[in-house]
Amino acid sequence: MNILVITPWLPYPVNDGGSIASMSSINCLGKLGHNVHLATFAEIDDSSIDHHKNKLLSKACIKNVLIFRKEIKMNSKLLFKSLFSVNSILINRYYSKKVLNDIVVYCTKNNIDVVWVDQLWPTVYVKKLKNILPNIKIIYREHNVESDLLRQKTKKQGFFKKLFMHTQIPLVKKFEKELFNYLDYTIVLSKEDRELLDIPINKSDVIPFGLDDNEDPIGDFNTKPNLVFVGSLEYIPNNQGIEWFLDEVVSKFNFNEVKVYIIGKGANDKLKKKVEAFPNVKLLGFVDDLSSFLLKSNIFIVPLLSGSGIRLKVLEAMRKGIPTISTSKGVEGIQLLHFEDILIADTPELFSDHINLLLKNQTQRESLSKYSRQKFEMMYSNDVIAKRINSVLNELI
Repeated sequence: MNILVITPWLPYPVNDGGSIASMSSINCLGKLGHNVHLATFAEIDDSSIDHHKNKLLSKACIKNVLIFRKEIKMNSKLLFKSLFSVNSILINRYYSKKVLNDIVVYCTKNNIDVVWVDQLWPTVYVKKLKNILPNIKIIYREHNVESDLLRQKTKKQGFFKKLFMHTQIPLVKKFEKELFNYLDYTIVLSKEDRELLDIPINKSDVIPFGLDDNEDPIGDFNTKPNLVFVGSLEYIPNNQGIEWFLDEVVSKFNFNEVKVYIIGKGANDKLKKKVEAFPNVKLLGFVDDLSSFLLKSNIFIVPLLSGSGIRLKVLEAMRKGIPTISTSKGVEGIQLLHFEDILIADTPELFSDHINLLLKNQTQRESLSKYSRQKFEMMYSNDVIAKRINSVLNELI
């Protein structure tokens, strides 16, 4: 099949959850032998996009990359437009008649069979695209329930941002609800997301993201354990989660001799100041060779309290066989058994107890490593995910 994948930004470099997730879908489609084309967006003044585009073409199974340059970042001009729009400017900022025409022409010239829309924002083209090209099948690959995620983010915003977001959230929710009238199929990440979006079961499936099974798991459990958190700190649920962990777990329980490494870009001044109060906590920011660093890690922590979608960081830990402690929210959408594949803790006391258990019990660490790695191989490798995606495509075409 000829498949056009549309993403809201170029998924390269592959250095955050969004780009990893998008590349997971692209790699799965490539594994199935389909001709994958990519259409994506970039800011008008983005000088690095062509370099990254060429890098992506050299590394991934993509036939061609189509770049749409557009003003996307929120600014005063877009905010002013939002005052007169009956639709969410967060979605409409991606729309233009020229881009729609370019997509239609490209689909026609390249005999595109399926348009795979990755994330909510590019779905602004779905309704008109379906009207113009009714024979093309359109699949939406959900990453998050964006209206719910925006609602969670708004709680931590200042007055004016909160006021703006309160005008946008109902519009995004309305758009999400109406979107499914024009889609042929939706692939969601979890049953919880499907329930929030209220999608008919006969037009959707729950398929998580996967990762390539191309790395060896950790094998040395004799080194002194340390704790590692990985996640973009620009993503509010990650920031909230690590602040909760520092305030409620590290500060109240005696973990002074255990190193805690926080990896992820975008830490704000508040978090940086908080970290300075703990001599054993290191804020490393972005790490170039994350894979090598994780192989030296003994305990992976996922203290998330909010968010939607699936936590690719948990799959990364499973792939490497790193024993993991997470809140229930942190493993939403991933089928794991407490005390067999992972340890679940939703209170500071439980989180502390589980950390102490793994610090003192090498056998327990080895057991979690073994079974989480096996679960990854059975359910979350890209080879397994690709087969499930292929079933959807065969059903549609």
